[in-house]
Amino acid sequence: MAYPFTELWDAAHAARSVRARGKRRARRTADPGRGPGPSDRGPGLSVICRLRSRAARRSEVDLPSRSVRLEVRVELKPGVLDAEGESVEKSLGLLGIRGVRRVATAHVYDLEFVDVTPAEAHRRAEAAVDRLLANPVIHRVTIRPPPD
Repeated sequence: MAYPFTELWDAAHAARSVRARGKRRARRTADPGRGPGPSDRGPGLSVICRLRSRAARRSEVDLPSRSVRLEVRVELKPGVLDAEGESVEKSLGLLGIRGVRRVATAHVYDLEFVDVTPAEAHRRAEAAVDRLLANPVIHRVTIRPPPD
């Protein structure tokens, strides 16, 4: 049995792809009202990328970049339910692995900053924690150099 909506969807999809192809072609052609065409734009993107990569290689040879690595550990505060930890603890018991008193989960982020001082790297890591990596209500955060 054929579904009646299949044909409608196929027709609508084909129309959208034809319209999109037409828009891409229109962007490629030079139009006096729209600005410069492809021949007026200068070197292609691949040429620019090659030039940038050569410059980057030269700067790497001349000035070695100084990087700072920090480990950001995000754990749940005491009293906050750790459902994943409890599930793992229960599963370990079911698998016959005995003697596990407690399982706690944590996220560890290894951040590497380039061309900054250690103080600036620490400040940026704190900004990342505040804006993205942790919720101060439920998480406890530790920022330190990674143990190497």
